[in-house]
Amino acid sequence: YFTNYQSDLFNIHCPFMKKIWVFDNPKIDETGRERMINLAMTNPDDLFFTWSDMFENYKDLNDFCIKFKQ
Repeated sequence: YFTNYQSDLFNIHCPFMKKIWVFDNPKIDETGRERMINLAMTNPDDLFFTWSDMFENYKDLNDFCIKFKQ
């Protein structure tokens, strides 16, 4: 979530850009799933990264990147 200050800065400096939210994998992280649902309901213009089956075993994008960095 953005603080009020962060939200104001974003809206002032990036008025034409959409927010894209990337949460931890909602299949693994219950808190992330709840936050994503709450944000989607209160911010219908925002976009959300959708976790495909390819990422189902990874908690977040960092886990995925570390796995394939080798």
